[in-house]
Amino acid sequence: MKTLSLILFFIIAQITSRAQQITNAAGNSNTVGSISIDWSFGELTLVDEKRSGSLIISQGVLQPEKGIFNDNDDNINQGEIKILPNPTSGVLNIWAGFLTAGKLRFDFYDAKGSRVISEEKTYTGFNTYQFVLDRYAAASYPLKITWQPANGKTKTGNYIIIKQ
Repeated sequence: MKTLSLILFFIIAQITSRAQQITNAAGNSNTVGSISIDWSFGELTLVDEKRSGSLIISQGVLQPEKGIFNDNDDNINQGEIKILPNPTSGVLNIWAGFLTAGKLRFDFYDAKGSRVISEEKTYTGFNTYQFVLDRYAAASYPLKITWQPANGKTKTGNYIIIKQ
């Protein structure tokens, strides 16, 4: 009987260790017309992307409003930066929607904390910036965006970019 219980214990342990597990940290839902969308922030066990012409629907990581590395008053607001698609298989688009001219700096880091991409752009209004990540390994890359308006206070935003 003890042998049977022990075998059963190991079989259950093996099965549950291979089960998909998701840690959901936050989420919400919204309805627009007849379309209902549910989303969450957490670990994804499967990341997929569907394309139809120019429409891309991607499972991805939603970025919290205040950034993920720090929580101060000098953060970029949620509507000022959009990052698509995230996760990405190659090309990452970053849309910036600041109301004044200034400078934008993009710093991508690897898992060791080494900067792998650093670019500074002159911003004149509502631009999309593209970063080709084809040559980088599949991993998570912290991205720090620094916004320095011509007249005003510098703001930062911290994001996680997932390269497939």
